[in-house]
Amino acid sequence: MALISFKGEHLVDHLTLTASLFDKTYGRSYAKLLANRFSIPEAYEDVYKLLKLTCLLHDIGKALQGYQLQKDHTSFPFHEVPSAFIFNTIVKQHFYKHLNLVTLCSIAILVHHQAMRNLNTLIEKHDDIIGTLSKKLGLPKSIDIDNDLEELSLAIKRHTKIDVYAEQVKELLAKLEIRDLSLLINGLVEQYLQTKISGTEISLWEPLIAAPLQLCDNLAASLLRPEGSPLSRKLAYEALRLLSSKADLLYLKKEELKSYQLI
Repeated sequence: MALISFKGEHLVDHLTLTASLFDKTYGRSYAKLLANRFSIPEAYEDVYKLLKLTCLLHDIGKALQGYQLQKDHTSFPFHEVPSAFIFNTIVKQHFYKHLNLVTLCSIAILVHHQAMRNLNTLIEKHDDIIGTLSKKLGLPKSIDIDNDLEELSLAIKRHTKIDVYAEQVKELLAKLEIRDLSLLINGLVEQYLQTKISGTEISLWEPLIAAPLQLCDNLAASLLRPEGSPLSRKLAYEALRLLSSKADLLYLKKEELKSYQLI
């Protein structure tokens, strides 16, 4: 049994397709643009890898048992918080020279979903968020997640040439405590208010990471979810038409995605 991202949609497929769509629609040219804006033009490849990792881990919190063991797989409230924690913990080990950018990408993961579109929500609903998440922690014992996490590890290696081991992700998910998530929320909100990148408040940079993530996330969901609305799928195709030079992407069916190395 595979990890589920939404009813009828496998989590690893969704994460990988989100990263592939980012590559097709934004790619290295966008990373170069951001690196120049951040006054680190020589580090554009690091920026590119950070953006890809943001896509590849943005929903990893959904692997927790409280989400995987529900019956309908249509509601994953506040999964952004454990996702941001896993991302932050793993990625800062590889990008210790760019910790402000890791923070920026962590915040983008926090706000990538409708339930958390504004960081004020983290402050206003802190107790509700922590209460909800306290019931979600732990690994789903009835699901063998090893193959899925290994597949994700290989996808990360393929997309970024960075080793993020399946066992590392599994251990973080297994040992995640509510205190970790509370500290993450408080820490990221504080950094959001105080941190500057290239002399500019991080709050002004955040949409440059969050908007591409939100777009590619929604495109991937529209293409993969069998019960997605026709309007969502039509909008996804239209967005791809406008953003991608590869016109054949418009006509892909779910079973064809692997042949295009999108998942």
